[in-house]
Amino acid sequence: MFVLIPFRFRVMVALSIVMIGCSIYFIFLNTKAKSDYEHLTGKITYLEKSFGEYPSRNMGKYRYLNINNYAHVFEIYADEQSSKIDSLNNGDIVTAYFYETNSTNIEGINRYLQYLEKDNIIFYKKTSFSIIIGFVLIILAAILIMMSYIFYKQNKISY
Repeated sequence: MFVLIPFRFRVMVALSIVMIGCSIYFIFLNTKAKSDYEHLTGKITYLEKSFGEYPSRNMGKYRYLNINNYAHVFEIYADEQSSKIDSLNNGDIVTAYFYETNSTNIEGINRYLQYLEKDNIIFYKKTSFSIIIGFVLIILAAILIMMSYIFYKQNKISY
């Protein structure tokens, strides 16, 4: 028996499944243990509120940090943690825990710093906002699948 399923329904379900997969991967990248991230220890060579044309929004909430043995500058959104980060100085020895993506190498800025510590004291810890966004996207994709199925059953999705 062959069942004809509308193309639009199949596309909506396929896109939702891809969105769920990407969201799960995004959540995975942001929930690893601190020891599972790449890390490096070095001296701070640059710590400012701006770097070139960055930031383009939310002035004063970002910090830009470079460590002497890392090729890229870290962009840190530090709204509530800015006072702790501002207490660091050039020349301080810090350990950064992070991951990289293709955009890191293209732009030369790493936006994926997860932890920053000095003398085993954490000065920056990435907030759970990224994880919340991932779960919201999963829920939206599940709702899209359910709504598509309901519309399919009510014959409101045309072939």
